[in-house]
Amino acid sequence: MTTRSLISIVIPVRNGAAPIARCLDSIMALDYPAGQREVVVVDNGSTDGTAATARTYPVTVVSHPQAGVARARNAGIRASQGEIVAFIDADCVAEKDWLRELLNGADNPTVGCFVGPIAALDTRRLVARWVKDRELISQERLLSSHPAVAATGNIAYRKAVFDAIGVFDEEMIAAEDGDLFWRMIRSDRFLVRYNRKARVRHAHPDRVVPLLRRAFTEGRGLALFRLKHRGDLSRRLTSLSCAAAGLAEIIAGTLLCPGRIARNLLQRKPAAQGIAYPLLDKAYSICRSSGVCYQLARRACD
Repeated sequence: MTTRSLISIVIPVRNGAAPIARCLDSIMALDYPAGQREVVVVDNGSTDGTAATARTYPVTVVSHPQAGVARARNAGIRASQGEIVAFIDADCVAEKDWLRELLNGADNPTVGCFVGPIAALDTRRLVARWVKDRELISQERLLSSHPAVAATGNIAYRKAVFDAIGVFDEEMIAAEDGDLFWRMIRSDRFLVRYNRKARVRHAHPDRVVPLLRRAFTEGRGLALFRLKHRGDLSRRLTSLSCAAAGLAEIIAGTLLCPGRIARNLLQRKPAAQGIAYPLLDKAYSICRSSGVCYQLARRACD
């Protein structure tokens, strides 16, 4: 990016005093000129010391007490002054050259969105390692899916995109980032640039219960995404009966887990991985599919 205008970095956070400090430490260490960037932290109704922690840094802190990450990101957009708005999650750590690499190609005004990879911050715990190995938070996997989507943990949009297609849908309890990205793609007005050197590191879930809660919420968001964009998808993806049949098939498939575990052990895979991975695979799939069914059932009852 040869002609530098102000870039806004928006970070939504709720009850994350420790993660926001770690994230902001990395933002302050960026090799991008401080005078050419602003940082907007949106405190989304925290009840701990998150806002106080953020105010110890040279950033703008916006209070938005109504819970919802889409609402928080939109509040950040409204408070931002930059021509381009970069998003990073509070549980992410940016590498020193993150913003500079993310904006590579920004001199081309037809590029409306810049996406960078999301790597794992710490994989010492088995659950976090499983998340990494299964590529659950992988921009490459999301971008190659259909419909193509991208996570807002490492992304930047021109303000012109919001002017053209709107901002994050505040009715989405999850998958609001994929919804915005797909709406931009469907508009056929902007190009997307993937800058693989613009890396952030994300604190993957490292405990089973938070992981499965996340899976259920992701399933609900996926159902809302499918319903909103049903015209771009197969009808079976918005069918409650098809979703319920899929869930039943996944549950029935748990009978195969002992055999899979036995094969893993016979292949001399590490015991923790050979036993835990198949169980996590099944538990995650059940929770995610349950979230899809729950949301489709709620919509059917409306």
